[in-house]
Amino acid sequence: MKKNLKKVISAVLALTLALSSFVALNVSAASFADVADTASYSEAVAALKALGAIAGYEDGTFLPDNKITRAEAVTMIVAALNQTEDAKNSGATTQFADVKANAAWAAGYVNVGVAQGFISGMSATEFAPSANVTYAQML
Repeated sequence: MKKNLKKVISAVLALTLALSSFVALNVSAASFADVADTASYSEAVAALKALGAIAGYEDGTFLPDNKITRAEAVTMIVAALNQTEDAKNSGATTQFADVKANAAWAAGYVNVGVAQGFISGMSATEFAPSANVTYAQML
């Protein structure tokens, strides 16, 4: 089940966003080079990209079979909540020493997630941004 966590999370986020948003979108499943139009999750991935909740990787891929890190998860959630600007403005430092060292790009998103209370660190000083997010943590 963990192998398909990215697919499950994408589908759940897409459904949540679709039900809570009245924005009409004309999305194409060809949003990423590695997401086939025929994939069962292609519309969810395309909708999440169109809404700005996901961006994929610099090489134009989504890597749907990869596991999601804690840094990626908090980034997707903050973006889905339309708080990307807050994340960008919250600064590049966090209370977690390992975010600066391993995932500085996610620092603002971690700050917003912690402030909103939907994510916490593994301890007062460790966030574990590169660790795979577990199913229980996502719930």
